[in-house]
Amino acid sequence: MIYDVLIIGLGAAGISASIYAKRSGLNVAVINLSVPGGIINESSIVENYPGFKSISGMDLAFNFFDHFNSLDIPLYNEEVIDIKNGNIKKVITKNNVYEAKKVIICSGRKPRKLGLDNEEKFIGRGISYCALCDGNLYKDKVTLVVGGGNSALESVLYLSKICKKVYLFVRRDKMVADKSLIDQLDDKDNIEVLMNTSVSEIIVNDDKITGVISNNGEYSVDGLFINVGYEPSISIL
Repeated sequence: MIYDVLIIGLGAAGISASIYAKRSGLNVAVINLSVPGGIINESSIVENYPGFKSISGMDLAFNFFDHFNSLDIPLYNEEVIDIKNGNIKKVITKNNVYEAKKVIICSGRKPRKLGLDNEEKFIGRGISYCALCDGNLYKDKVTLVVGGGNSALESVLYLSKICKKVYLFVRRDKMVADKSLIDQLDDKDNIEVLMNTSVSEIIVNDDKITGVISNNGEYSVDGLFINVGYEPSISIL
């Protein structure tokens, strides 16, 4: 079968594109490997999406997917590994080849890394990019969040409900998060904010993270959460 449109990804963008394509009478299908709703699932609370004064990221993602399912759009749970251009595009997965006149790429974004030694090695073993996913692993422990935007502050505020203490390293001289999030930091006694502070090295003992070295000194922490922005997830291109 040759589809009018193939959409890669089922986050907010992919679901929106799917709805519009279907309503336009196009023969559309979606290829997606990760959880429906995409990265919004990692937000504990969403308060800036029209129509919802306050909703958890997971609930909003469920609403997205519920809308998608109501339209009977074919969904293939596969990983796209290549796209061949031409009058008819070929979208290649590990198991199949799909053909379409047009392809819309909504593959989302992935967390930007700090580029530290051992960063890759300790992902899931002391280093995380998602507080909502891994925060409970550090109940009553000391954690560190690096970043100064909305994602970082959402992580800090979420972890403050779970952890004994949470450090926030802001690499600049000011935060770039929404004022409503910044104001909430003052209400938390277990959050310590350090401006102009960057991690230069991870301290490892007995094959686990026990601290970090920064330009302002050494800090003992059990977990490191990195929220320094995102980059497009377009390796297939």
